[in-house]
Amino acid sequence: MINFSDDKIFDNRTYKYLFPLLRTYGQGFCTNFSKLFKLGIFIGDMNYYTVKPTVVPSLYVVVRLPRIKDHRMSDNDRAYLEWFTNFKQFLRHQQYYETDYSIDVDKHMFVFKLLNNLSNVIDNFLMGKYSQMFTKEQVNKYFTFTLGQTAIEKERNKATEEIRSILLHDNTYAQTYLDKINKQFGTTLKLENNVNWEFDTPPNLSEEILNY
Repeated sequence: MINFSDDKIFDNRTYKYLFPLLRTYGQGFCTNFSKLFKLGIFIGDMNYYTVKPTVVPSLYVVVRLPRIKDHRMSDNDRAYLEWFTNFKQFLRHQQYYETDYSIDVDKHMFVFKLLNNLSNVIDNFLMGKYSQMFTKEQVNKYFTFTLGQTAIEKERNKATEEIRSILLHDNTYAQTYLDKINKQFGTTLKLENNVNWEFDTPPNLSEEILNY
């Protein structure tokens, strides 16, 4: 059972490694999509699968709906509702649109088809083969650094650097990852000369598929 937060997106591996792929849908999409409050991103929804299995690998994004309190809506939520409605109308005319549906009174799901050249990404993701998900060119395209110098932007760039090290299998990151494993599991593993293991553990499906 996924517990969504009111102030940040659910931090799973789909968000970490696949969320940036939404940039492939173009500037028009990104401009509209940036206005919506994202609660989580997943590689599937078991409730949707039981109704209509999706043939094309897709990303499932849960967004927050405008809040209504005492049958009233604030000016901010009224503007948000307009953004949400406009985005839904825009999205339904796009080739990458799969479907959208309500989850409950305050959550809505959008499902986006991945482009054909990214169809094998989810297979490698599910097997925890992060270093085989993308080419170097794709990593440079989707996992970019921001130019700002605020604390939030610096923290974001630090996270991006770590993700790039994992996807590119940068051996300079091997010791850092091994230290994390030793601390998490109380082990005393030593770094090998030939590092052929991935730098992150495989995804937990209960975190990557909604209603799993």
